[in-house]
Amino acid sequence: MALIRRTRLRRARRVLRLMVAFYAATLAFVLACNLLWPRASEPEAVDWVICLGGGASQGVLSEASLMRAERCGQLVLDGRARSVLVTGHGAGILMVGHLRDMGLTDTQILLEPDSRSTLQNALYSAALVDPQDPAILVTDAYHLPRSWVSYRVMGFRDIQLVSSTGMVDRPAPLLREASAIWFNALRVLIYAGTFWADPDMRAALLA
Repeated sequence: MALIRRTRLRRARRVLRLMVAFYAATLAFVLACNLLWPRASEPEAVDWVICLGGGASQGVLSEASLMRAERCGQLVLDGRARSVLVTGHGAGILMVGHLRDMGLTDTQILLEPDSRSTLQNALYSAALVDPQDPAILVTDAYHLPRSWVSYRVMGFRDIQLVSSTGMVDRPAPLLREASAIWFNALRVLIYAGTFWADPDMRAALLA
């Protein structure tokens, strides 16, 4: 019995070390994106720039949401995109207001107000714009790789990635992102495995 217990303990330790190693490698990748992603990119002109919501509290946009809206609006004003799709629950409507303050018209703005995760951003975006059309995707640099994968999963094929901010110097969002990458991967597997289920139920799995 003692031998079995020691064997199980060794296996548990190996699994734990493996999990820590995977997380450390993922965090290193997130940090590299945060530090090295080019901020001064000039994307090719497209019809749509997709602007991911980054949260809001008590009717006030988070810094991430504000910077994303600024970048998306400027791309439209500079002629890099004809229109902007804002996607995100809560922050989305406030970002639309900021875009209007920047001078964009209602005909240049489309709102998707229901998504509560990056995967839902992608799923609901695909219902509003043609995923076969070229698009620009705007979010924080460290969030761009996971966003790209999410949009690819939902059928988008020609996506230019544009960072909305400079380097993020707070550790919390970077630590969360390293975990979210693997959490997203698990949800994608579950979503793919429930192809037979009701579409609303499958969408809820991605929240």
